[in-house]
Amino acid sequence: MEKIGDILNNIKERFSNPLIFSFICSWLVINWQITVAFVKYDQSQIKAEGYRSIFDFISAKLNQWNSLWIPLIAAGVYTLLMPLLRIVIKAFYTLVTKWGENWNLKMLKEGKISIDKYLKLRSNYAEKREALVKIVEEENEKMDQMKELELKITQGKATEAQLREALTESTRFIQEQSDVRILNGRWRCEWETSSRRDKGEETALIREGSYSIIGQLDKKTETFTITTFYYDSKAKSIFLVKERNGWTDPVVNGYPKYNINILKFENSRTLVGTENGTTIIRYVRID
Repeated sequence: MEKIGDILNNIKERFSNPLIFSFICSWLVINWQITVAFVKYDQSQIKAEGYRSIFDFISAKLNQWNSLWIPLIAAGVYTLLMPLLRIVIKAFYTLVTKWGENWNLKMLKEGKISIDKYLKLRSNYAEKREALVKIVEEENEKMDQMKELELKITQGKATEAQLREALTESTRFIQEQSDVRILNGRWRCEWETSSRRDKGEETALIREGSYSIIGQLDKKTETFTITTFYYDSKAKSIFLVKERNGWTDPVVNGYPKYNINILKFENSRTLVGTENGTTIIRYVRID
């Protein structure tokens, strides 16, 4: 049984050789009449061709050129040229793919928002998001400090009066950091791009984190929601994110859905800073 298996494996290796397999295919195609005679044996058809048996038919059709040289030459040419043909096909596919990508990029650049501008906005958004993550981490650190303080209270490491005073101060500090109500009121917003090519002003009404731009007759023209707010009482600075209500895409007609403000109190009624890192912005409380 092992010898039979070895013989079969040897035959399999022979047929898997590209040259031998190509020779067999070429021989079958060139000597197609013999192939057909074997596959579909018809004694009457063979006699009609003037032969007594299929062996006479095969002997008449076989010759040295058709049986050896022409199939061997065809197999050799196929074996040598096939790798080159595969390389040419792969190169053509790569060329077409590259042309398609360049064509798509060209179409995108001619759209309402160029791909370059979109990538720049996305990069700016990623930078501001990293800044927001850092601030959130700092806020979490403050919360951890608060938990440590509560633990000290339970362990009795300080007098009751001191602990109550410290707890009140810590609670006030945390509430102050996240209480967006300190912005409640009507504000005049003045803005100017860093290149000074565009500027303007508008009236904004802020109530409990809702930010509305007010037009004539106190009509709301656009609304935002302050989704993130952080106030540093020591530095007198504010970090907030305004999200345009009703928008699903991150950028529409060149305007971002999220507007990141980094502000500082110039005085008790005036905030100055930047929006999205490129626009100089100033808020003045008017009531």
